Amino acid sequence: MEEILPPLSFARVHKSYIVSMQAITAIHGNTIELEDVQLPIGSNYKEEFIKRIER
Repeated sequence: MEEILPPLSFARVHKSYIVSMQAITAIHGNTIELEDVQLPIGSNYKEEFIKRIER
């Protein structure tokens, strides 16, 4: 699935979750908020995810 999604629009944040970058409403520590849903950021994905957010 990850291979067919546009890489600039989606990010893997956990081994079980790929999220739309546009859907993220907040980041709190190791948690991403998507409206009323909270998802964990996996430790293996956090560094790359934070780099993408900072760009």
